[in-house]
Amino acid sequence: MGEEIVYKAQCEPDNIRELCDLADSISETFADKVWQTQVYKKAEGMAKEHSEFYELADSIYSKLGDEEWARELYKKAEDTAEDSSDLHSLVESLCVKLGDQEWARKVYLKAEGMAQDSNDFCGLADSLCEKLRDKELAGKLYERAEEKAVESFEFRWLADSLCEKLDDKAWAQRIYGEAEDKAQAYYDLIWLAKSLSENMADEKWANEVNQKAKNLSPYPQL
Repeated sequence: MGEEIVYKAQCEPDNIRELCDLADSISETFADKVWQTQVYKKAEGMAKEHSEFYELADSIYSKLGDEEWARELYKKAEDTAEDSSDLHSLVESLCVKLGDQEWARKVYLKAEGMAQDSNDFCGLADSLCEKLRDKELAGKLYERAEEKAVESFEFRWLADSLCEKLDDKAWAQRIYGEAEDKAQAYYDLIWLAKSLSENMADEKWANEVNQKAKNLSPYPQL
């Protein structure tokens, strides 16, 4: 009876996630790798979008240990990426699961070309520091993030990264100044003061920003 229910689910899947879950169940319940592989192949035939190829590749690598097949699917995930965030998520698997830093670097460069705003560039730079320890390229992306920054929070996030990833307090100080100049809302100033205290250990500046915040309402009228 159990096999009949699983077979029916295999024939009537709604999405890739359901098929991946089904493959996991087949492995855990029946220990049938041949059947599990058939389900994954069916999922591959249905996959069209980046997230589907990416999720399927992760499952096949983790559950089957098939690196070659996973690589093929990660490549399809790369080719179907629509924005830098898609590629950013892919890098995690290339570095952590496959340990392929050369491929990851190429994907970073492709993601840079697709990045649109300050947060895109800042996120990629953060990841470069964490995954490839490439602070030189990260610095260039942080520069792009600065060029694209518009809102106070974007400058603050960038300055936070400069402190945490590059330990460049001088650059961060200038960017925090930009964040203060752009701040117009109560919480912009509150979070900025917190960053100044924690990342710059500048209590005087933090207190001055907090004082500015007290002059604003935390609940502005809509």
